[in-house]
Amino acid sequence: MNTKTKLLYVGFRALSTCCLYAAFLMITSCGDNVVNPDSP
Repeated sequence: MNTKTKLLYVGFRALSTCCLYAAFLMITSCGDNVVNPDSP
């Protein structure tokens, strides 16, 4: 595996992890809003 491919792979992994994390945060915050609408 050459350097360019490795960087691309690492970048893709980081991006997908970030997207999953953001989606998880959005889902949990939406769940909190449903359970407790008074909280900001």
